Amino acid sequence: MLPQVESRIGIILCCLTIAVAVCVACTRADAAKNENPVVMTRCVTLFDRARQLGDSGHYKEAIAKLTEAIALRPQDEILYQFRSFYYMRMGSYEKGIEDANKCIALDPESVAAYENRAAAYERLGRFDLARKDREAVRRINEHPSDSFVRKAVGFMVERKYSQAMRLFDRAVATDPKYPVAYLERGRALMELEHPDKAALDFEKAVKLGDQDIAFDGLFEVAGAYLALDKPVKAVDAMTRVLKIDPNSYDAHFARAQAYAASGQYQKAIDDTRECEASMDSIRSQAQRMAVHARRLKVTKNGKPKIPDDPLAMMAGDFEFLADCFNHLKQYDKAVAEYTKAIAVNPKNDEAYIARARDYIELRKYDKAVDDCTTVIRLNPKDEEAYKLRGDALCLSKQFEKAIPDFSKAIDLDPQNCWRALGARADAYDKLGKRDLAEKDRLKAKSMGFPQKGK
Repeated sequence: MLPQVESRIGIILCCLTIAVAVCVACTRADAAKNENPVVMTRCVTLFDRARQLGDSGHYKEAIAKLTEAIALRPQDEILYQFRSFYYMRMGSYEKGIEDANKCIALDPESVAAYENRAAAYERLGRFDLARKDREAVRRINEHPSDSFVRKAVGFMVERKYSQAMRLFDRAVATDPKYPVAYLERGRALMELEHPDKAALDFEKAVKLGDQDIAFDGLFEVAGAYLALDKPVKAVDAMTRVLKIDPNSYDAHFARAQAYAASGQYQKAIDDTRECEASMDSIRSQAQRMAVHARRLKVTKNGKPKIPDDPLAMMAGDFEFLADCFNHLKQYDKAVAEYTKAIAVNPKNDEAYIARARDYIELRKYDKAVDDCTTVIRLNPKDEEAYKLRGDALCLSKQFEKAIPDFSKAIDLDPQNCWRALGARADAYDKLGKRDLAEKDRLKAKSMGFPQKGK
């Protein structure tokens, strides 16, 4: 059987299960209309027996029972719906289509009949007709606000923001209790840099929606509050997510970032450790990338900041931990995390630079020089690496070696080199070259670096 057909079988079975209840309801309604009770009882018995046979794979016998029931009640669309399905299971697709047609004629909104017929059309290669039936299913199932939401999202992509917002507003007005409309309008407001209004919409979506909507909505709530510089509220949002799924890697990492933004670095470290524990069960790189693609990483404007390189994704956790340790002035632990990041991606020049700074704090100047040298080898135009290596050399009293590094940093970024000029001036002073030191200081002062040694 074609994959498309197989993928639909589960859906159809679900629809048929629901249909059973509908059939029983119809039967009871007919009884209320004084239908012959003997006929009604016989029809229900035949229908139940047909289902039992069908469930056990005896489709031919099930069809025979349904045919007998249809003779008794030819206006019962559910009987045609089930017989259509059993014909399809036997490979009699044309007969399945005929019964689906009869069911739809009796009930134009029978989702299961459209699904049955679409699957049969696909098996027979009539894909245009199958697509029409799938579209019919979509129309039947679609919420009245969905068309507004869908069109509004399209306008957002085209950057037609005023048209988009009008449609989002119409979606909300059509059904003020429809959570998807609030969720999508909130996302649009975030893109338009209105996180305050977005937060209100996200909270409304969480309140109105089911658990899945609440899960997604609370991530959006956290992003909005981080954009509003309200990290404590972002922490609360992620804590609510963790009540839904205590093992959510996404939520632990997002809450860790919110804790860091609020200055609670130890709690940020604890949550990141929880991330690492939950990731132990994830083996394949594809799974890890999928997790990282969803996790919350927010810049000041609240927009996602997700690294494209999978190696950078893996190193990101370690770098985040290192940054937290730096805020706690635990430089040795920060070095350990940057070392892990470098092990994952040996070309991560930012991790080398950060580790070099920590080595300087630990007064391990030779190691700082080594890290900067590695960065220069990876990127010979990295002016920060030259400046930092010069600083490390000065701190180890190697002033002559430091001056060429400061000079290179100045050459690479002549418009923003005041720090390098100030550092080179200090090195010249240590070497007794007062005239050169004064010249550098004057130039640094003209660029906004007035104080000696800054």
